[in-house]
Amino acid sequence: MANSSVSDQNHDFTDAQNWFNHGCDLYDLKEYEKAIAAFDKVIEFDSEHFEAWFNRAAILHRLERYEEAITNYTKVIEINPDYSDAWFNRGRIFEYHLENHTNALENYDKASELDPDNPDIWEQRQYPLRSLGRYDEAEVSYAKSISINAKRSLS
Repeated sequence: MANSSVSDQNHDFTDAQNWFNHGCDLYDLKEYEKAIAAFDKVIEFDSEHFEAWFNRAAILHRLERYEEAITNYTKVIEINPDYSDAWFNRGRIFEYHLENHTNALENYDKASELDPDNPDIWEQRQYPLRSLGRYDEAEVSYAKSISINAKRSLS
């Protein structure tokens, strides 16, 4: 079928990169379960493909399968401990969906250590601090996010 959609085609790719690209295409089409299956194929080829694990985690997060998403973000961190987005996203699940403010803060702290010029991390970091009653630290974190954004707007 010449006009079949990406999600309707029967694929038998022979390498991780083609499966990864296919998974990204399926994600863009909001075919989340099929995208997960494609990223599973990537992982069959290369169990250390942290981007496949990350994308899988992001989809699970979107599908509100939070425990599975945390497990996948943890796998990303095991493979690539310097990947700040995994720390940040795992922190967001702890903060907003599991209400575990201590774990959220630990993840945001690690993300801010890895990516200190990311204002989103510093802004998000204030919320678990406030929930933990650490208001002065929360204000400092928020002020840092504003300062970073101001510097960026001047550049």
